[in-house]
Amino acid sequence: MEPTTAILGEGETPASVRLRYWFTRDGGSSTVNSWCDYARMGCEAITRRIAGGYLEVGFTGGTLAAGASTGDIQLRLAKADWSVFNEANDYSHGSATRYADWTRPRRT
Repeated sequence: MEPTTAILGEGETPASVRLRYWFTRDGGSSTVNSWCDYARMGCEAITRRIAGGYLEVGFTGGTLAAGASTGDIQLRLAKADWSVFNEANDYSHGSATRYADWTRPRRT
C-alpha cells in the first residue's frame, strides 16, 4: 500500500497537523510496518505511528502556516508477512490521480 499525500494549511494562523490514513488489515499478519520513501521536507521531519486501524502521520517540529503546503509525502505500508492488503474497503483509500480536497467526514 502506498499512500501519497500533501497537506495544505488553511486559516490565518499556523497550526500543528496530524494526518490519519485508515485501513483494514484483512487477515494475514497483525503487525504492520511503515516507511517514508520521500517527503519534500525530508523524511526525518515525518513521524509515523501505526495504531488500531490507522497510520498516524505527524511532524517533528515547526508549524504549517496558512496557505503553505507540506509538498509531497510518499509513504509505504506492509504487513510483516507481506500478505496483500485489500484496499477496496479502506476508509482512506481513493482512486484520485491528483490531489483533491478530502470529501469524506472526519473519523476520530
